[in-house]
Amino acid sequence: MRFRKALKTLDTKTREELISLFDRAAWTLGFSSLSTQDKEPLDVEAAVVLVAFIVSARELRLGRFLPVLIHWLSVRHHLLNAAKLLKMARATEATLGELPALRLAMHTLRAADPKKFQNFRPAPLSMPFYTEPRLAALVDRKIASEGFFIDLMETDGFRLPKSAFPRRASDLISEKALLQRNEQLRTRLLHGPSYRADAILLLRDSPDMKACELSDTLMLSYEPAHRLVSEVAHYRSLGFAL
Repeated sequence: MRFRKALKTLDTKTREELISLFDRAAWTLGFSSLSTQDKEPLDVEAAVVLVAFIVSARELRLGRFLPVLIHWLSVRHHLLNAAKLLKMARATEATLGELPALRLAMHTLRAADPKKFQNFRPAPLSMPFYTEPRLAALVDRKIASEGFFIDLMETDGFRLPKSAFPRRASDLISEKALLQRNEQLRTRLLHGPSYRADAILLLRDSPDMKACELSDTLMLSYEPAHRLVSEVAHYRSLGFAL
């Protein structure tokens, strides 16, 4: 999936197409409340961004999955490539504008692992964000009594009480089940959530992929993409299979 190209088509998709894309992205991440029918998984970072984009669209009425996404990020963050996700998040907002769910996802990751996600510092929202705007007064009272979710600052723009997103184990399939269905994540568990791990899979399945294509697909600069292609080519030249 070439992410930048896909971004440019999102605002042209029909409601049905967006819901189908959401279904595929949520299946990739292992949301348990959706169809168990096998699907072709998306890139994991792309799936996170797409779920955040689609749950932000109030007209699709999928906001109920925002707590599931926040739960997933809280417990599966070790499987993510932080650098790639940050690039995708920035590209998404540069193309589609401010997305509260995506910025909240970035705050959640930084709270879950401050060292790994230390560069996840989204700008404050231009308008206060409530998950249920009709209940704003009640939410403000809860914030006054219990504080903000993951200790967000009032200036960040999120009006979310500490108890805004209770975790339910039933919302997600187990990590073992997720890894069984998702080869990208299995590879990362072995090699780390790195560009190299993703490149190994892509170059195994597309051995003639050029460095420019790999760069575009992984949102990686050309020089490291060229190095990865050369290293894999050398590995194969010695008679080894990926």
